[in-house]
Amino acid sequence: MTRDAEGVSRTTGSPQATPRQKLAEKALRLHFALFERSVQPSARAPYGRAVNRSRLRRSRMLAESLREAVSRTVQVQNLFVRAGPSTDMLVTISGPPGSGKSTVASALADHLDYDHISGGDIFRELADDRGLSLEEFNELAEEDSQIDKDLDRQLRETARERDDVVLESRLAGWMAGEYADIKIWLDAPLSVRARRIAEREEKTPATARAETEKREDSESARYADYYGIDFDDLTIYDLSVNTARWGPDAVTDIVLYAVDNYAPSSDEGPAPIENVEYEF
Repeated sequence: MTRDAEGVSRTTGSPQATPRQKLAEKALRLHFALFERSVQPSARAPYGRAVNRSRLRRSRMLAESLREAVSRTVQVQNLFVRAGPSTDMLVTISGPPGSGKSTVASALADHLDYDHISGGDIFRELADDRGLSLEEFNELAEEDSQIDKDLDRQLRETARERDDVVLESRLAGWMAGEYADIKIWLDAPLSVRARRIAEREEKTPATARAETEKREDSESARYADYYGIDFDDLTIYDLSVNTARWGPDAVTDIVLYAVDNYAPSSDEGPAPIENVEYEF
């Protein structure tokens, strides 16, 4: 993170087009070049016949229309050339298991050159340290509230102290609260999420669905008890995306575009979350 003498965050660097954007632009220009060559006038038409001037004019008009279409397409592509936001920020990515939040958070952190801190990864590491599965560790957390609270305190402190981080967990938006610049929620129907989890963890969709439902019900009850949080309340988020509607690349593009076009001057300012008890 770079700051000037007054402590104000600064970013440097020029916009970089993604490989897909460069390839699309190159293909469009190549198609146009080949078409333009095909309508160039020649001294004689094939087999010695005179050139049909009317047809040639129509071809030229079509070529010019294609040129304009290519130009407009390139301009639209350039809108998505990712220059990045004008200042360092804290972005939270939240969502239930299987929503794709880890994939998007990782891509966003790479794009912004930020650290990616995952509450899920920390939870898994704690479970591994004790030789427990996620389900077993989750059951233990139901009996020992300090397991959850230690993790949540770490998320809250990170949000308060840093502004160059992508913070990812189901609770990240709630824990970051007024410290977050952008809070994003990703979701998908349970059947879709269970299928994704099943593929990732090599289990049956039915097993993944049952475990996911049990885990979500447990977490919802615990966090309502700890902090007064209602997971069904999405009003705290700035952007909500149904990841079952688009593929992973498209969802990532939506999030990157929203973050890249964030302007602090247009921001309404810190948005504290009311009625949440941050007691760890």
